[in-house]
Amino acid sequence: MFLILFRRIRLLLLVIYFFIGWSMYFIEGGQIALWIPICKYFFNKPRKGRGGHSYIFKTGFRGDPILNLQPNPQNHKMAKPFQVDDVRKAIEKLKEEGRI
Repeated sequence: MFLILFRRIRLLLLVIYFFIGWSMYFIEGGQIALWIPICKYFFNKPRKGRGGHSYIFKTGFRGDPILNLQPNPQNHKMAKPFQVDDVRKAIEKLKEEGRI
């Protein structure tokens, strides 16, 4: 019970950081461990890509069928910045369509 509540609060804080932009992590890529729960919340369970380090999420949009999150080769804890931008755009599109 407590663990579920903790996870929901943590996810809510991550979403607040995402939309308000308080953290520098969200400007240049960001930690991949922080982006995966956000994507799971908005786009459901991922499937693993080849190699086991890639996370592929289906968005349900006609033009943007998937989102791909991979660790950055220079720093394996950080996500690739262009993929984080794709996630941001997909969440913004969800807001515009009224799905969230």
